[in-house]
Amino acid sequence: MRIAIYPGTFDPLTNGHLDIIERVCKLGISDRLIIAVRENLRKSPLLSLVERLALIYKLTSDFDQVEVDICTGLLVEYARSKYASMIIRGLRNGMDFNYEMEMAVINQSLAPDIETLFIPSKAENIYVSSSAVKEITKLGGSAGSMAPAAVIEYLKTKL
Repeated sequence: MRIAIYPGTFDPLTNGHLDIIERVCKLGISDRLIIAVRENLRKSPLLSLVERLALIYKLTSDFDQVEVDICTGLLVEYARSKYASMIIRGLRNGMDFNYEMEMAVINQSLAPDIETLFIPSKAENIYVSSSAVKEITKLGGSAGSMAPAAVIEYLKTKL
């Protein structure tokens, strides 16, 4: 069985994240895709881990091969514990590429048997970020083109 890990903070899940999930499922590059929700030590999340998990469960329930889980510690150790052979990363721009390439090289040095696959964003998602969704929603703007309606509605109640 081919297992892939799609790690992220997902604070909150955006249309860009969902697009990567849909495309991985459609491409058939894995039999199981684990959405690995992580804490980002450099950020203070708006949504709790439980809130993020609940939203992701809700928005990915139509995908039979998708599983949602919490990831702590080193990503490659988590991947090994799940018998995963690949890590999926979405790329929006050159800054993402530089950061993700550095992480992929580090991960490969720690776990040469686990590959990192980069999936470029579709044009309509290049500007989409969780931070932008939160900021626009907080200021009363419409971020509906950047995140699913369920996320926007939840953020409105949270903010």
